[in-house]
Amino acid sequence: MNILRGVPIAIISGLLGAHLFAAEITVSVDKPGAAISPTFYGAFFEDINRAGDGGLYAEMLQNRSFEDAAIPLGWMLLKTGNAEGAMSLDKTQPLNAKNPTCLKLEITNAGNGRVGIVNQGFKGAPMDEKIPNADAQKKWFPKFAAAAEKSKQGLNVVQGKEYVLTLYAKSSAIATLTVALEKQDGTSLAEQEIKGIDAGWKKLEVRFTAKGSDTNARLTISANKPGTLFLDMVSLFPKDTWKGRPNGLRPDMAQMLADMHPGLLRFPGGSFSEAHQL
Repeated sequence: MNILRGVPIAIISGLLGAHLFAAEITVSVDKPGAAISPTFYGAFFEDINRAGDGGLYAEMLQNRSFEDAAIPLGWMLLKTGNAEGAMSLDKTQPLNAKNPTCLKLEITNAGNGRVGIVNQGFKGAPMDEKIPNADAQKKWFPKFAAAAEKSKQGLNVVQGKEYVLTLYAKSSAIATLTVALEKQDGTSLAEQEIKGIDAGWKKLEVRFTAKGSDTNARLTISANKPGTLFLDMVSLFPKDTWKGRPNGLRPDMAQMLADMHPGLLRFPGGSFSEAHQL
């Protein structure tokens, strides 16, 4: 039912106008401000379409904190041989109040293989695996949904380069993990063991140097022993960031922007606050 039917337009206009505030702009044309060069230019940064995460920011892993969605976006389960296990998001073992969601990996049978998780960087997983209402989104935004399902580049691993992996882990049964940079067929490009995991959250770090190159690599974290493991803040950076800063920027992109010497930086932009598909 239309509750406004029969209400005079003048009354409606008056009610709406009561919530408006007067604004005043004064322009002093006889008092010009600072001179602006006709060749003045700047840069525009907007964190959409992987401009920030997956772009300028050197973090190589998608959804490192497991807070991006109600499912483990960007992460997939790894099982080899006859090993069995499952992964899920968990809120019963928070790392802290600001980061309440972690990843729970349950290994029920190690068998003759391994169970773990895989991250391909910002390539992610097929759309129908990572977005519950994929069918609805395909109807709503078919062009971009189709593009999202196309295979994209994974981790760009370069021979001879050093990479730094940090993570928080806890487990009462699993004390050692194997972390590796791999080709899609499982061929190892770099591999290390993480030891010292116990029942309390602990920050752990490993560094490895790639023995080969691949533009479509992946990170795997696995174990070959039954038990339950909790992980959070799984982060992978190249050692070489812009100006050598930890958690820094990609040196190629950041240096290009610095070399432009922009007079201003527009941030964050309008589309950043729009929709949910950008």
